Amino acid sequence: MRFASRLRFNCEWLLRRLLALQAERLAIHYDFGIEVDLIQARKLSPCKQGTAATFSLLPRSEFRVLFPFRNATPRRPIVGDKLDRYALLNSARLFAGLQLNRDFSRLSASLIVTEGRGKYLRVQHVEAQSNEVPASLAQGLQEQALSPNGNWPPLLSDLAEFQAAEFDRLKRVAGKFVDRILCLAVGDPGIWLQDFDGRRTYLSACDPCKLSELTGVSVVDGFPARDLAAGGNGSELAGLPIWLWLADRPQKAARQSAGLVLRDANEVTAWFLPGSDGLDEVLPDIERLRLDPQRLSGEHLATALATFFQRPRKQSLPLSQLFFAVDEGESSVGALAVASQLGLEAEPLPLVPEQFSRPEIASAVATTILGGLFVDQMPGNVPGLSGAAIQRILGRITPGSPASWRNLLINMTDSLAPTMKLRDAI
Repeated sequence: MRFASRLRFNCEWLLRRLLALQAERLAIHYDFGIEVDLIQARKLSPCKQGTAATFSLLPRSEFRVLFPFRNATPRRPIVGDKLDRYALLNSARLFAGLQLNRDFSRLSASLIVTEGRGKYLRVQHVEAQSNEVPASLAQGLQEQALSPNGNWPPLLSDLAEFQAAEFDRLKRVAGKFVDRILCLAVGDPGIWLQDFDGRRTYLSACDPCKLSELTGVSVVDGFPARDLAAGGNGSELAGLPIWLWLADRPQKAARQSAGLVLRDANEVTAWFLPGSDGLDEVLPDIERLRLDPQRLSGEHLATALATFFQRPRKQSLPLSQLFFAVDEGESSVGALAVASQLGLEAEPLPLVPEQFSRPEIASAVATTILGGLFVDQMPGNVPGLSGAAIQRILGRITPGSPASWRNLLINMTDSLAPTMKLRDAI
């Protein structure tokens, strides 16, 4: 009896060890976001048959993969020395972002997994969430935005605590790979002031020092200020990130252009995103249209959008994809009607859960991609949209914990500067 008990114990220990090795191997293959519970994913069911013990295993599909992409396959395992393995495991990167809406009443968050760098960056997976800002805090921020005074810093400190709590909820999705979040990009409506000569000034509604201290992650914010310094308006910065996210950019040759329609209570925004193979020497001809839904009925709104997308454009591929995102309580008739006129099928935002296919989530993802462009040292503004005289790297950075800062510096060092014309370099 003692021998049978000892044998069963050894078998259970050996099986658990093998399962742990299998889980580690899967974590290497999938790289990010593997959550494996050995008790639930591989249930041990000992069945006494004499002195032996048999076990039944659940299939591999029981593993919950949060970020379903691979850097290697079981048939092509990771080989080579430690440096090669490090480079392969870091081919996919994590970025987080927070975005406040116009009236400071809602904070949206996104966590994206990307591959590639710079203009070759591609979004592989998106996690998103959105929560309301406490009413007292939102009201105080609204009042300060209208007439700034000495109460602005305390409000930003309280906002940083709320943002840190939102980031804590978001980073749980990353699981044990939370330390691979390179930076936290923060976007906000800020405070806009006008000088006596008519020039606009932007003040960020973010306390990056306190936010980086609470989260331990390096914070990138202040994107509009750099565009303003280059002569832009500081408010049309979502064009390039949305193009990197939604445009048709295969490695060989693009076949189609894409469109995006965003509608909230205040306006309808349409984006034309030309296709590209990623090898363009110049910026893509991204176009934007803003409409007031209060002044246009559903039929006139659809006609205006259809006219915008059907406008003749030089060297542009035909529009074959139309994405839309509608705020809660708003009608999606305009997007569906324009899709019907164009003979297309309107699709929700890709890589985003359908319940989060809203304009605020699109803004959060765009802000997150701007943070990734800052890490890759690639300009994030489009002069044709913002009016800037030249492209510039947008944002400012506040270091987080020493480990997070060192990880970010290593990643930035590995990035290659994008090619540019000699005239621009001079």
